[in-house]
Amino acid sequence: MWKLRAVSNYEEGYYAGVRFPDVPGVIAFGRDCSSATELGIRSAAFALGRLIDQRRDLPLAIHGGGNIRLVEIPPRFAAKLVLRRAMAEKGWTTEILAKELKVSVLEAGSILDLDGPDSTGLIRKAFAKMRRTVELCATGRSASAPSPAY
Repeated sequence: MWKLRAVSNYEEGYYAGVRFPDVPGVIAFGRDCSSATELGIRSAAFALGRLIDQRRDLPLAIHGGGNIRLVEIPPRFAAKLVLRRAMAEKGWTTEILAKELKVSVLEAGSILDLDGPDSTGLIRKAFAKMRRTVELCATGRSASAPSPAY
């Protein structure tokens, strides 16, 4: 499970705001804390993808406290982020992934796309081709957390 720290602010009759102190620039608003958090997690996942592409350290929250709570990155995002990170570490491009999986470059791109379809089977296959393992839960939707630094 990959978790991030989230700070929520809500006053009755106003919009709720959520920020993620470990992910620079991610702030989301919604009608209530739940909708703001859902939008914020999605934005945080995309921001983490950019950090991976830039080969920067990834935040990994270890505790909450006060008005800080821990929220989970949805497993479908986490699995794709972990794969993108593993590819960056190995020096693989989308073209190399496509060749190894024997799929089109377009399909390989959709595996990595956070908005793309759930690709659990191909993600498992990609890790196997890299001679790496990833822990996916029995439903095929959860990914293990990456370490916080390259």
